[in-house]
Parts: sequence; structure tokens; C-alpha cells
Amino acid sequence: MTSRWSGPGVVFGLAVLLACASVPQRQYFTLSYPLTEDRATESRPPLHPVRLRLKPFTSTLPYDRPQIVYRQSPYRFQYYAFRLWASKPQHMLREIVERHLLASRLVADVEREYGESPPDYEIGAEVEAIEEFDSGDVWYGHLAMRLELIRFKDKQTVWRGHFDRRRVVHKKEPVYVVRALSGVLEDEMRRIVAELDHVLSAERGVAATLPLPAPSEDDLAPAAPDVEAVPGGRSPARAPHRAGRGGPDRPGRGRTMRRPASGWAWIVVAWPALVSAAPVAAERPETWDLPASRIQADQDPTLLPVGKGAVFVPAMTDPRREPPYLVHRDGSLVATQTAGRKTVLDPGIYEVLIGSGALQDRLRRRVLVREGRTTVVPATWSGLVVQVVDERSDPFRGTYELVRLPDRHDVGLGLGADVERGEEVRTWILRPGTYLIIKTGESYQARRDFFTVRLMPGELHRLSLVMDRETGALLGAGEVALAEPQTALRDWHLSLLVGADGEFNRRSDLVGFPSGYGFTLGGFLDLLAWYRPAKHYLYGRFKVEEKQVKVPGQPLQKDQDEAKLDILYVYRVWPWLGPYVRGGVRTAFLPSYLYLSDPTEVVEADEVGTPIGTFGTREDRFRLSNPFAPVEVKGGAGLSVLALLSYVLDANLRVGFGGRVLFNRGLLTPVGLDSAGRYQVFRRANAYQYGLETTLVAAVTLWKFLFATTEFDLLEPIQDPRHPSMIWENNVSLRLISFVSMNYVFRMIYDIERLDRLQTEHRVLLRFTWKIL
Repeated sequence: MTSRWSGPGVVFGLAVLLACASVPQRQYFTLSYPLTEDRATESRPPLHPVRLRLKPFTSTLPYDRPQIVYRQSPYRFQYYAFRLWASKPQHMLREIVERHLLASRLVADVEREYGESPPDYEIGAEVEAIEEFDSGDVWYGHLAMRLELIRFKDKQTVWRGHFDRRRVVHKKEPVYVVRALSGVLEDEMRRIVAELDHVLSAERGVAATLPLPAPSEDDLAPAAPDVEAVPGGRSPARAPHRAGRGGPDRPGRGRTMRRPASGWAWIVVAWPALVSAAPVAAERPETWDLPASRIQADQDPTLLPVGKGAVFVPAMTDPRREPPYLVHRDGSLVATQTAGRKTVLDPGIYEVLIGSGALQDRLRRRVLVREGRTTVVPATWSGLVVQVVDERSDPFRGTYELVRLPDRHDVGLGLGADVERGEEVRTWILRPGTYLIIKTGESYQARRDFFTVRLMPGELHRLSLVMDRETGALLGAGEVALAEPQTALRDWHLSLLVGADGEFNRRSDLVGFPSGYGFTLGGFLDLLAWYRPAKHYLYGRFKVEEKQVKVPGQPLQKDQDEAKLDILYVYRVWPWLGPYVRGGVRTAFLPSYLYLSDPTEVVEADEVGTPIGTFGTREDRFRLSNPFAPVEVKGGAGLSVLALLSYVLDANLRVGFGGRVLFNRGLLTPVGLDSAGRYQVFRRANAYQYGLETTLVAAVTLWKFLFATTEFDLLEPIQDPRHPSMIWENNVSLRLISFVSMNYVFRMIYDIERLDRLQTEHRVLLRFTWKIL
């Protein structure tokens, strides 16, 4: 029995031994780079006398293992079987970060565990990617991490950092991938240490020591044989094609495969275009007014024609408030597009310019546009909204200057907005970093009237800047909700003003008022409501103005008595053009009287002056109208054109078809004494008019304390086109202090249904205004 099975048993044993001998040895790798600083760094004391604890680092699930990840597709993870990290990536990176912080002499102590006393700050981090990515022709080392600095005593996050870098590997071996990853980590740690120095300096109120290096850029692969080189970039010589080196833990990689240039070669040349297929880690859409970039791109209704692709740049706020992005190819401008909208393009490589200010200040991103696909550019920039308010938290058009640190580059002049007039603050789109806000005309070396703000990648920051209206001095700033004192519910806004004024006027043939000069005292209430999402504009205004005048020898008399309600709705087909519907009501609360110094007979006359009735002899006063007389109801529909020029000119032109109904309700118009010494009055009948209407409303800011408005309303009635109805009102306002202004008003009225003569009015007012909402 033994001899019969000895042959097969020996063969089986030899096969097992040969199989075991063919198993390769495991190889272990770790990231490493020189940590030796210069002698000056080694000999100096720590920059900040604080203690820092490193919290345990975390990792996303695909990388939470010792096997090294390699990828040939953005949709598929693969793992080496026998090439491993010496420890899990999150543990390995925590050790390296600790050694780098100690070598940099940034803080007094760096520790992993809690000591006898609590630390001053803690650093936490998440490893988002650590991998090899290859296309067959080109390999990359890809490393991405997110870090945050937490103040221990109140658990507040004082800094967030993020990087997502790729570096070309010129020799296709895992050890060179690890070397590329080490180089990426070394570059990023130097930048992170400099950023931490600036944050800790701001916390302690001292000047920062380390300069901030320029943001690092990803490597680009050499162009494929039939792929156009990236415009403006280098065109390195193409390396000869070599087969990828395979191994038992990466099956099938020893074969040489020919790939078309439109496939992986294009993806390698423009790796950032893959953001459209992968989550964008740098974005923090929870701070935005709009959803994340991928959601915005999906909601864009733009259709891609056959043979075309698109690029999409997300918006953080209302796209009308952000600068448009520019698309270049071969150094030439191809398209200018509003943020949050797709740009349809031919397939190819483009450069996208994003941001505020001059062209050289904008962020530049190279992207690949593929047929039938939308390339989403991730929001690695920062957004900044600065609302200028006074001591009473009232927004106004104050100016300031924005300077980028540490290079002290003047980014531009900022301008607040007067929300009472429907203005909105523009959104700055900027490179992440530290910025200085200074009073207009001040030097960046100012020791007063300045504030600094640190902008993090992918975040929208809101800042309230408190400014003195008269001097422009900066009184305070912070990320607090001072920007909108009016009540707001999503896109709804309310504003309520009350005030009083004294007025000197000159009237000529104005219905309901004596002609000549006068002086009046009175008050007003002004309630505004508006709704301003992207596609709609709904505006409502209710205003009441009451004034009394004292004439010698007579009691107080009604002078100005007006209550009006106006509503306007515009649907914006484009931001500047759309159809509108409007309506309004105007009336008077109190009755009107004719004051007579002597007993006089009052008679009613017809249009040619013939008496047709008498009211008898009257003394002191005679009633001309009842309360709520007349009542004017008007409405219209048509096309609205909106124009906004840097807050200097704000205009709205409406052209359409409209009508009005004038219920005079027994209104009597004074005519004057006739030859017999009788006082004649004329009874106005109700009037109905409809026809073509034109309305122009414009506001011009001449200076931050001086602005002018004009409103022209014309109705050309179809039944009597020779006698159009016209009202033209102009107002020039000079703000003296926050709640006091000097105003000049000129009004001209031509309305044959009320009077067959031109009515004019000049008013000079000293107005006091208080804001309730």
C-alpha cells in the first residue's frame, strides 16, 4: 500500500512546494521626506507658546486598509495583493504630520495623548485619497486630505485646510508612486504650517512670521500623439511607449494595449475634468445660498447638441451678483457666461477664468470638454459678501478697499447697497487666503480703520462692515447678522419707514391746492415689500402722506393728503428683460374744502362756465370733496427692461397696454369768481381711459450721500389720443446725517380729466426718517 501511493504523493508534495515558492514576498512602503530645517529654524524658540494635540486621523473607507490602492478608472478601486503600507494611511500620516510640526518649531509642544493639563489646540484630519492612478501611458500619485484646527477651551474650529493633489510618476513602479506622494505631502505641509502660523498669530494678536506660499497646482501629463497640447502650457517631448510592468498582484498589466487619443489620454491630460464624475471634497455648499455644484449642473436645463460638450462653473449666491466666468482656448476668448450656467463648447481643452477683479487676479482652471458630457469645475475658490451698515444697522452705499495679503495686492473697491431701493450686494469671488479691508484711501499699513478676514476654499463668507456715514471710518466688522435689518423670509423682504418733514412749496394750478407759495408740516408712512428670486420680481408699496398748513386768520387746513398702493410683478425671461403686470390704487383720506373770507354764493357751472345750479351763500368754508374722493384705479401689462450699471444707474422701462378708472365721487373743482361775484365750481364725472402706456423709473447715484430719482408715467388713450395723461415726478435727495435728509421734488401733471391746464409743483423738504423694519 505504501509503495503504491508513494509516487503520486511525492508529485503532490513537489507541486505544493513549487506553488509556495512562486508566492512573491510582501513589500511594505511608507511616505518619507527630509525634515531637517535650516539652522536658524532649529536654534530659534517656537513661534507660538502653545500646546498642540493631534487627534487620531480618520480615513475614507476605500483607503482604510494597509493594501495600496491603484486605479485605472475613476469608478473602480483595485488593491495590490503584496505591496502594502507599513501601517494604515491615517496612522502613517499622523506620525509624519507630528514630526513635521515638531521640526518646523511652530508651537511649543506637539503630542498625541492628553497630558496633565489640556492642550491649547487640537488638529484633526481625514485622509480622503492616497493612491496610484494610471492610464497605461502615464501614472499619477494622488493624495487628498482635509484638516481642521480646533480651539480646545470652547471646541470652536478656527481653521480648516484642504488639498487634493496629483503628481506625475515618470517611472512606472510603486516605489516611485510613493516618492511622488511624499513630495506632495512635503509641499502641502509647508503650506499648512504657514497657514497655521497666520491663524495662531491672529488668535494671539501678533504679526505672522512665515510667508504664505502660492497655491500648488497639479501636474499635467505630456500630450498624446494626436491630442492638442494645452494652450499656454509646456509641450514636453513625448516619451517612447513602454509596456506597463505587471506583477502577480496586478494581473494582466504586462500587456501593451493601444488606446485611442479620445479615451484615457484625454483624461490624463485634463484630469481635473473628472470632477464631474467624482464628489468635490473642497466644496462646502452648506455655507452657500445655492446647492452643491453637481446639483446645480443637473438642474441647468441647457441641452447639449450632438457633437458638443459643456463646462459648468457653480454659483455660491444669486448668479446676478457674481462675476461671470470666461472660457479661453488658444489664448482667445471663446465665451463669457453667468456663473451657475453651462457653456456649450466643442470637445477639447479649455482654460476657464473665474473670479473678481482684473484678469490677472482670476483663478485659471484647465478643463477637458468631452462630447455629450458636462465638465463641472469644482468650487475651490472662496466667496465673500460684505454688507456695509451704519451704527443703526441700516445698509447704505459705503465704500471700502479690499487688499490681498501677504503680497498687499489691491483687489478692488467694494460698495455697499441700499436695500430700501431693492439693491443687492455684489459677491466677491476670490482666491482662498487672508484679505485686508481698509477705509477708502487708506494705506495697507493703516493702524486703524482696517479689518482682516480669512477665506477658506469652497466656502461662502458673509461679513457685516459697520461704517460711519459721514467720515467713512470703519467702526467694526464680523460675521454677524447685521446685514439685513429688514424682516426677511427666504426671498421675501419687508421695510417700514415712518417720518416727519417740514416743507416749503410753490404750486401752480395743482388740483386740490391753492396756487402760490406755502409752508407745511406733516408726516408719512412708507411700507415696502419685495420678492426677488432668480426669475421673479414682485414689488409692493403702500404709502400714506398727510400734511397740514396754517393760513393766517384761518384754522388748520389739509394740504397733502394721499394714500396709494402700487404692485408690480415681472417674470424675468432674462435677468434684464421680461413681461410685467402692474396695478395700483390712489385716493385721499380726508375731505377737501374751499375757504372763503366773506359770505359768497357758490354755484355749479358747466364746462363753458354757464351756471346750472346753486349751493347757496356760504361763509368760512365749502366742501369740495368727500373722504376717499377721488379714487383712481389703474393697471397694465407689457414688457419690462431692467438696467443696472454698477449701482450708478438703476433703471426700469415698461412699455405695454394699460388703463385707469377715475371715480371722482362728486369731486368739485374750483373755477373762480364770475362777473356777478359768484364762486363757480365744476363737478367732475367719472373717467375711463385705456391705451398704450409707458413708464420709466430710474435712480442715479451722484455721490454716496447724494442721489436722484425720476418717474415718468404716460398713458396714450385710444379714445382721445390728442390728450394723453402724464405724470412726471423727480426727486433729488442729499443725506445730511443717518436719519435727516434735504429733498427737492418737482412734479408735473397733465390730466384733462382733472384739469385742462398743466399742473406743476416745486417742493423743498427737510425730512426726518426712522426705520422700523
